[in-house]
Amino acid sequence: MTGADTYHIVALGSPGSGKTVYLSALHHVLGADSEALGRWITATVAEPEKRSLLTRTYNQAVEPTDEWPIGTHSGERMREFEFALRVSWTQQSVFGKLKRHTFRPMNVSYVDYAGEWIPDGDQQSAEVLDPFKQRVREAHALLGIIDGLKLLQFMLDHPLGASFMEDQVRPIVAFMEGTDIPLHFIITKWDLLESRDFTLASVRNKLLGSDAAGFRKLVESRTGHGRLIRRPQGTIRLVPVTAVGGLAVLRDDWTITKNAAGRATQRNVETPLAAAVHDICDLAVRRLRGTREDDEEIGAAAGAVGADVERAGLLAQRQLDGPHGFDARIGPSGITVSLHQIAAFVADSGQEVVKVLGKPAVKTGRAVRRGVRRVKARDVHGVTSPEAALYYVMRTLRRKLQDFEQEQPGSMLDA
Repeated sequence: MTGADTYHIVALGSPGSGKTVYLSALHHVLGADSEALGRWITATVAEPEKRSLLTRTYNQAVEPTDEWPIGTHSGERMREFEFALRVSWTQQSVFGKLKRHTFRPMNVSYVDYAGEWIPDGDQQSAEVLDPFKQRVREAHALLGIIDGLKLLQFMLDHPLGASFMEDQVRPIVAFMEGTDIPLHFIITKWDLLESRDFTLASVRNKLLGSDAAGFRKLVESRTGHGRLIRRPQGTIRLVPVTAVGGLAVLRDDWTITKNAAGRATQRNVETPLAAAVHDICDLAVRRLRGTREDDEEIGAAAGAVGADVERAGLLAQRQLDGPHGFDARIGPSGITVSLHQIAAFVADSGQEVVKVLGKPAVKTGRAVRRGVRRVKARDVHGVTSPEAALYYVMRTLRRKLQDFEQEQPGSMLDA
């Protein structure tokens, strides 16, 4: 199997939307909550200086006597935080000897930057903005960060929320238009809306009910049903997130202060990570497979991606066992996803790997099937190979996402 593949995720949000605090809360949850991604799965930032920066930011955010963390300055360079996902467990032999099993199946990378780059990109220097634009073009998924405070003003029809769609949503949508990668929208500061009895369904309806900013048009273009394909052509998720719930207090002047007796709580902070990995792999499978083979009505559409599958077949047998493994570059965006990642995702979804992916997956499919059998029989104690570790992670993330979707059935946007 190849070394750990990295999924690049870019969060798009205006100043004050909560990108930095969210990222620090994600780092905290993945490190402090043993059940965030699963009991035996950890996700840590490799570089010590970046770990300490996120920890310091989070500690300042949750300390009742401290001011809120200062946002990233517009002149600062983009910072990248790479979370390394690992599966680790300890095996004890019949003789009492301990053996530690640790596998690193994937990485997930986020970037932090000044929110001013989104609405006011024309006022930024090319030196700091160009690397960010390049990362957006190379992203495997985009997250739109919607400021929960601004959204609350919009929901209440307050004068301060009159320009919400154009000022807050339109700059994000403009980055997303024309892409073909997974898209999610995160609503930060969800506790402010929930405390006023707003539900995700009511927020969803209000956003989709507006003709402004191109939001509904974006959803329609990505989730509409094609003429030959019966299921939606894409997925857009709406995820309510609370990073410092129980601590934030909204004052009459629309500023947010801290409750001196409060204690920070988190909700759904890790959900966008699980959703991003799931949707990236799901997209790759759809592109390689084209459409369901048993649907005669859409047989012609399946041929549209035949070149991708054929190219994969020619390269896979030479490269799967090589030092760099095999990557599938699929579709107009050219996103690259490891065939091992795709095979593990397909195996977890209950589909036959070789049937879905064709000949390129023959050897990979055997390795994944062995891992699947071991994990299904012994849970984490069956994770004794990289393929088994990858399947274990995919299975865990899928279950996390299913639990969230049951709790929030309106999170899947479909205009």
